[in-house]
Amino acid sequence: MTQARLSPTAGAIPLPCEKRLSNFERFQQPTDLLPQTIAELPRGALVIDYGCFNWTVAAIASSLGRTDLDIVGVDPFGEPPGRPENARFMQLDGLAASLPLRGADLLVAANVLEHCPDGVAVFGTWVEAIRSGGLIYIEAPSEDTLLISSDPDVEGQGYNSFWDDPTHIRPWPPAALYRLALSWGAKPEHCLYAVCDGNHSGVALIRRVSDSRPAYRYVTLKDVPRGADAALAHVEHVAKGQFLGR
Repeated sequence: MTQARLSPTAGAIPLPCEKRLSNFERFQQPTDLLPQTIAELPRGALVIDYGCFNWTVAAIASSLGRTDLDIVGVDPFGEPPGRPENARFMQLDGLAASLPLRGADLLVAANVLEHCPDGVAVFGTWVEAIRSGGLIYIEAPSEDTLLISSDPDVEGQGYNSFWDDPTHIRPWPPAALYRLALSWGAKPEHCLYAVCDGNHSGVALIRRVSDSRPAYRYVTLKDVPRGADAALAHVEHVAKGQFLGR
């Protein structure tokens, strides 16, 4: 499992409050994790684009020549404009409603989780919608966006701070996405900071590892050995009413 901040490089974007952040090396750069994941999907894979704003997933698939993919955009607020020919759309009954699809190979949720009043429950519906072995890709503003000042020139239409969007509920750093995955019995394979479309983001690629119906449980990782495998084993023991080391 990759859980690391990307090292400073040419073109990396340093955040403000540099003195405060120097101990954390908060320099971030773009990630190609999503295109890589789409490129490696099996032929004819079912891909759910949750939110489907700008139909980005379909655009990436087209750029990779993956016209074989079955791409389905879903959203509780209606179909976004500009749906391309290589995608279809299904309306959701609500944010936390079960998805009308099962067995997906990949679910992509970019800039969705930060808008959800109950992101934990919404994530559970995503796990339910993918097959065992399937993947969930998440992008969401990280806590770094809280450190960027809002533009006092409100009529300039600028968007700088996390709180400039009145629908934002909470940021999602990689550590929160890591624990979110584990709480539903899924394995976080990559968790990192990155800049996505100019936004300082937490990014995660999460794999469903069980055929069992997903169930949430809150767990602490205190005293659990390092690594996603150890954390997932601990979660499974907790689900069975057992505790590692006791």
